[in-house]
Amino acid sequence: MLLRFAVAGSAVLSVLLAPAAPFWCAPLVVVIGASLCVGIGVRASASLGLLAALCVPTGAPQLLVIVHAVTAASLVLTGAGAYSLDARFFGRRRVVLPGTHDTSG
Repeated sequence: MLLRFAVAGSAVLSVLLAPAAPFWCAPLVVVIGASLCVGIGVRASASLGLLAALCVPTGAPQLLVIVHAVTAASLVLTGAGAYSLDARFFGRRRVVLPGTHDTSG
């Protein structure tokens, strides 16, 4: 949940601090941030936020854009988490790695 909030916050900051952001960028970031905060369509929203942050804000501080890109990429790879609407709608997924005592295969 904290990672989703961090990605949403850094997306909003990167657009607010960019003086040359296009007019359509602010509503897009609001939709992305809202969907990340409630946890619906997290992987798609984080991917869109990653692309928007890397392509659009030409005047934002580069360190903020790099931190946003890394956190958004990690959110895309890890998923929404247990406290999200995605987990409520689609169920929680669990990865089980075979242990050393597992002889099934």
